This record gives sequence, structure tokens and C-alpha cells, in this order.
Amino acid sequence: MIGIEKILIDPLNIDNNQRINQSDHYALQLIINFRTRSISHRSALVILPTLNTRSFIRSYSKEYYPSAGLWPSHFNLLWPFFDLIDCQNDQEDILLRLRLLLSQYPSFSIKINEIDSFIENNIIYMKMNDESTKYVKQLHEQLIKLFPQCLRDKRSSCYNPHMTIGQFDNEEKFNEAKSSL
Repeated sequence: MIGIEKILIDPLNIDNNQRINQSDHYALQLIINFRTRSISHRSALVILPTLNTRSFIRSYSKEYYPSAGLWPSHFNLLWPFFDLIDCQNDQEDILLRLRLLLSQYPSFSIKINEIDSFIENNIIYMKMNDESTKYVKQLHEQLIKLFPQCLRDKRSSCYNPHMTIGQFDNEEKFNEAKSSL
């Protein structure tokens, strides 16, 4: 059947008098806006210390770590991580996959047994004991398999879990703080 009657294009806007021929076939316009989820250096997947240990850790980091007020002391699991701003599929794409992985791990405690340093960039950090390091490295490896796009460089064997508590702009301040800890 061919329609000979003309109908309004926008029936809700009566001021617009544009009309088209009535038909049983209409073209549809489909606009697909594919967005690639970006990896952001402003985002990380981390382990935070428990509330009852944060004040103890903060006492060190407040004095020696200028970024302590912006970001609490933590252990990085993956950095950079996904930019989760304005993404509606986080629940399935990231959080569900993350929950499924973490549900396979029993809860655990991280034991810190010393304060160590990275001399090459004047950083002082809290170091885990060997058992905690091994466990966190295993978790890190599983996370890399789950989110390979978050791997900053291909040298994942160099992953050294640590909690930065001091960063210094020169070697003199670094050595002074290191000797006081």
C-alpha cells in the first residue's frame, strides 16, 4: 500500500510544519558512539591500610611525603588503572570481573617488617615480609591477566609491592630522614 497522505515529521512541534509522505518503510538513523575506556595515571587499583593502622602510617608520611594529603599511603596492585569517570559499564566490565577474581582469595593480612628505600629516586617505603610479598605478587599476576591493558610496561617480574612514606627532592634530605627512621 502506498500512502498518499502526508504526516508531520515532528508531531510534538506544531510550529514546524514539515511533512513527509506516509509509508510503511522509513529510514532510521543509527548513531553508534564507541568509546574506548581509557587508562589513566590518575587512577590505581590499590590496597589501603586498615583504619586502625592509618594514623600510625600517616604520622610518617605526613612528615616525609608531600603527596600524603592528596592520596593516602597504599600498596599499588595496578597502576595506571581504568579511568572510571563517566562510564556506565563499570559494573560488568571491571567491577564484576574484579569481584569474581577476589572472591577466589581468602582475606589476608599484610605484615610489614622493615623500612627500606629506593636510592635512585630518594623514596623511603614500608616493606612487606616475604610471605606477604609472595601473596600480593600472585594477586598482581592474576590482575595483569584480567586487565592486561593496565600493564604499564612488559616487565611485570619487576613488580615490587611497597608503601611509600617518604619522597625527597635531594639526597641530603633523603639521608637525614632515612637515618631518623
